[in-house]
Amino acid sequence: MFAYKKVTVSLKDNVIEELVALSKAWAEEYTCPAYNANDPGEFVNHDVYLVTDEGKAVAYALGHVYVM
Repeated sequence: MFAYKKVTVSLKDNVIEELVALSKAWAEEYTCPAYNANDPGEFVNHDVYLVTDEGKAVAYALGHVYVM
């Protein structure tokens, strides 16, 4: 079952390896030529909207939410 949560990532988090692996896999699919894989530093201190399945990261959205 999928679980959704917002997390703030630090370099010490285990999930960062999963995020980098997903990012690399998506870049290698080349479905969007403008997409480049994220490096670990791009996740640090940013909001990550994480989707997990049985505790494993399967998708994410990286960004900031601004309320005006």
